Formats: sequence, structure tokens, C-alpha cells
Amino acid sequence: MDRKKIVILDDDEGIIEVLKSQLLDYEVVGFVNAKEALSAMQRQHFDLFILDYFLYDTNGAEVIKNLRKFDKKIYIFLLTGYKDDIPGIETLERLDIQFYCEKSVDIENIIINIKSVLKSIDFIKSENVETFGARLKRLRTIFHLSQDDIARIVGGRGRTTIGNWEAGLAEPNIDALKKLATFFGVSIDYLLCHETDYRKILQPDDSKS
Repeated sequence: MDRKKIVILDDDEGIIEVLKSQLLDYEVVGFVNAKEALSAMQRQHFDLFILDYFLYDTNGAEVIKNLRKFDKKIYIFLLTGYKDDIPGIETLERLDIQFYCEKSVDIENIIINIKSVLKSIDFIKSENVETFGARLKRLRTIFHLSQDDIARIVGGRGRTTIGNWEAGLAEPNIDALKKLATFFGVSIDYLLCHETDYRKILQPDDSKS
């Protein structure tokens, strides 16, 4: 399995270095500047975002607001040393985050929480999606389409090609992926299983039935 990619945003470089030293099994990058962190997340895929709430140049709420404009799926692990100002239950309800952790907790417990989150991400992926072929077949079933229908949607393919895609014996090119994504109203990342929201329920467009 590929190593998970983690991005940390904290204005305390000491915290970043401590976390990195404890997460050697993962690809970890750290930033003290929110703009640089967001730019990095726009350029590449990360599995987990560890975010300090109070930063020199902004705060966690603003970072999350800007992040969710281009990445609605990344798992956000919020760290704060100010539990009285940023109370847990209220913060979980108010912000689009998936985990809340106090810095006052010892580092071992913080690492345990981080590794538990990473195992949860793996579990969601393994339990709910297998391959592009499995996802295509599920979409086709939801929309009540045959393999011949899919062949017509992508154009220039036959039923055998679609069968090979679903069986994992071949993969579509980018042009076919764009056509499928447009038709089903999903992203290419969704088709390729790069998104973590694997329980997304799709409602077929009646006009395409």
C-alpha cells in the first residue's frame, strides 16, 4: 500500500518537527504559512491535513473555508492549545472538520489519534470501493445502463472494451474519463477512486434514463 501523505500547518515549527519525527512511516510536509500550505494542497493530493487553529496570519476557520473551495474530501485533524476558546463539541459542529484534538494531550496520545484516523481512512477506502472498474459498474447499475450504453457514451468503443474496464483488464484514456465524468456528474478523481467520500449516493438524472 502507498504511504499516506500528511500535510501539517502550525505556526510552531517545534510542533511540526515533533510530529514529523513520530510519523516516519508516512510522507509528511509541514508549513508555518497558510498560503503556502494551501498552495501545496492545490498541487498534489494529501490524505490528511493536521491544522493548528490559531496561526500568525489567519485562523483555522479561514483556512478550512479556503481549502474546501477546491478540496471537499480531505480529512481535517484540528489541533488546538486553546480548548476554552475553541471548545470541542461546538467546533466539531461549526467547522467542516473530522477530528478535534487538544495540544494539552501528551504527544503519544496525539500520535495515537493521528494513526487511528489514518487507519480509518484506509478502512473506508477498502470497505467501500475496489477499483475504477467496480465504480464504473456501480454507476452503470445506478443509472440502469448496459455496457453497450457506456460504449456509446464514450464513443468508438465496443461492449468488450467496457467489459475489460469493469474486470480491471484495461483502463480508459483521459478522453473517455472526461466523457464518463461529465455524463455521470462526478469528478475524474471520483471515477479513479482518489476521493475519500466512498459512500456518496448518486441520484441519476431522469433526462439521461
